[in-house]
Amino acid sequence: MSKTTAMKKQSSQPAFVGLRIARIEYMDAEEARELAWDSQPCMLVLEDDTRLYVSSDEEGNAPGTLVAEGNGISHSFYPRTKWHSEENLKLALLHIVGHQIANGRFMSGGRMGSMGWSKHAFVLKLDNGIELIPFSDPEGNEAGSWFGYDRPSPLAGVSPFAIYARR
Repeated sequence: MSKTTAMKKQSSQPAFVGLRIARIEYMDAEEARELAWDSQPCMLVLEDDTRLYVSSDEEGNAPGTLVAEGNGISHSFYPRTKWHSEENLKLALLHIVGHQIANGRFMSGGRMGSMGWSKHAFVLKLDNGIELIPFSDPEGNEAGSWFGYDRPSPLAGVSPFAIYARR
């Protein structure tokens, strides 16, 4: 089991908690096609080369939307389409890249209910107070799920890991 798939024993935190976000980029078009997706999700690339991205559901049927909230910002990082491109990633350079993932937790029932969701999203909190929330789609109709892998490409026979939204 890789260090990324293992949960830290006493804290029940994903092993990538404590790592810094080295960069944010769109998934390669070939990787997205291999997943049968017509758009490319934003990916967090961590300092150990772990990749994290949002799926619309637990089965990985479509890319989801990454939302950053806190410290006076609320920004959605949509999957790349003809309407959304690298321009969308500029805010990440100011508020996300270079920051450490301080912790992860499932969204509270009250917050989940206020969003009209039936599932608790797994929220990543950065050391600067920004929260990264997986949405199922740009409209925020439901919680999304985190998927990831700990090598440069999921196409190289690597088994991805996932943190699903829970009911």
